[in-house]
Amino acid sequence: MAGGEGRGRTGALIIALASVLALVPALAYLGLDLLASRPTLLTAESYCEASPALLHQSAAGRLTLRYQISDGRFVRLRVEPFRIGPNVFQVWVLNPAGERVSAELVRLGFYRLEDHGPVEWVEVRPPAEVSRILGQTGWWVVAVSVDGGEPVPFVVRLDEPSRAPMEFAPPDYPADPAAEAFFRRALATVRSLKAAWWEEQLTSGLAYPSELGAWVVVRGKAEAPDRFRLEVSNPERESYDVFQAGRSRCVRRQGEGWVCSDTEPRSALAFGGLAGARAFRFGRQETVDGELTQVVTFYEPVEKSWYAWWVGLETGYLRRMAMVGPGHFMVTRYFGHNDPAGQVVAPIGD
Repeated sequence: MAGGEGRGRTGALIIALASVLALVPALAYLGLDLLASRPTLLTAESYCEASPALLHQSAAGRLTLRYQISDGRFVRLRVEPFRIGPNVFQVWVLNPAGERVSAELVRLGFYRLEDHGPVEWVEVRPPAEVSRILGQTGWWVVAVSVDGGEPVPFVVRLDEPSRAPMEFAPPDYPADPAAEAFFRRALATVRSLKAAWWEEQLTSGLAYPSELGAWVVVRGKAEAPDRFRLEVSNPERESYDVFQAGRSRCVRRQGEGWVCSDTEPRSALAFGGLAGARAFRFGRQETVDGELTQVVTFYEPVEKSWYAWWVGLETGYLRRMAMVGPGHFMVTRYFGHNDPAGQVVAPIGD
């Protein structure tokens, strides 16, 4: 491989893959210490030799995204070439083992978070392909409903030119003061919660380690001020549980017992990593979990990642969060706000 641009793009891809494999985003965006170390990175030259097909696929412009739906099945969505202009969207339905299964009906809903018009719904039968023109940059959502189930939002960002999934352009506009004030109030509300639950699904955008794409899910619950429990499932790498109360943190890797150690107290709802966020803007309003929400988007420069928050207009609760960054596409649902049933108990007898 020759040329500085090629080396830079390859390096970005290596970092993206390493981050996915090490489960960094699933934990870092909760403001927690990293519980898995990054693997040794390959050099650009050795990477090109080891994975030329994957490098070509990414350079060619294609997204491979995978999320789980409520009945346990998965939806794999491929978008090609993911650029301004005509794009092909292909959807598969998979069982928990990753095998293709049939579905009676799949509906795809297309819209932008910046727009306020109705969702454009299209019915398909997997593995049918649907062609759509993406005529603008910004936040695009493909909502996928399988057999009449609750739609799962695939949230992405499109740049011109697009370098997804390895890179996303930083903002070229200032923050809207009203949108920033709205976010600050929402952040204060999150930090004031006594308890909350969440489910976070992460995919990489790459057809790796198989054509189905990567997938990690984190299920968590937190109790103020510094108790939380996480269940991290990554079928392609490692699954484990985490419990922390004050200075005591316990980790149980799959098939092993709990190992506890001393650490610094943490709040799983502090979102300290967003202190330097900028470029706040309002998006559309959507109903999430029965409440009308306002979308606010922003950029976090340290991780070079974009965020969208869906904030309840009546309660002020964060109902949904999407993050798009190098090799990371994440959607998190928050629920059980201040629910007493969210009490985090010590892992005794597990």
